[in-house]
Parts: sequence; structure tokens; C-alpha cells
Amino acid sequence: MKEWLFLIGAIVLETFATTMLKYSEQFTKLLPTIGMLAGYLLSFYCLSHALRTLPIGIAYAIWSALSTGGQTPCEHKQGGLGWVSFLTLHRKILIYRLLFAVVNILKWCEMLLEHVGMLKKNGRIFGG
Repeated sequence: MKEWLFLIGAIVLETFATTMLKYSEQFTKLLPTIGMLAGYLLSFYCLSHALRTLPIGIAYAIWSALSTGGQTPCEHKQGGLGWVSFLTLHRKILIYRLLFAVVNILKWCEMLLEHVGMLKKNGRIFGG
């Protein structure tokens, strides 16, 4: 349970840091730049704690998908829903679907590797 809280913290901090990156205006604004640096450092710190027990493929897929998703409301709040934002939203939905598929494939691979590892421990090639 603790690892999931660290993963959620990493997602929130990464979303904050990326938003601050936009507001830093190419590192010309001091406070948003400091916020961005602190956000990314703390995000990776939380992610490293989550990776103690979570598989890296699953954790990274969830972290990157939800961090990207956190940017969508920030973008629409800043610029409104124009055609460019509308197309960006559809691209992000496609990315979410692809990441969901990747997470499922990684989960299946993890289960397969666990199964193969268990069979190797028993010294058998098939079942039992």
C-alpha cells in the first residue's frame, strides 16, 4: 500500500513540475524554475521508493500515463478548447489506450516469467 502512495505522490509532483516548466518561460522566471526543479527531484525520489516493491514496467507505465493525463486539464485551463487542443486531447486518449495495452502486456509477461521461473525451480520443463 505504501508503494502506491509513493507512486501517486510521484505522479502529482511530476504534473506540478511540468506545469512549472511551462510557467518558467525557458528558465527566465526564478520561482517557477525552482518549483520545477524541486518537483522533478521529489517526483523521482517518490518514484524510487515506489520501485522498491512495484515492477518497474508497471510503475513507469502508470506514472507516465497519469502524469501526461494530469497535464490535459492544465492545458485546457490556460488556452481553452480550440482545434489544436481538441486534437491534442484525442492524441492523449490514444496514448492512454496504448499505455493501457502496454501495461497489460507487461503484466502478462510478468506472470509468464513467474510461471517459467517457478517451473525452473522445480527442475521441470512442463507443468506439475
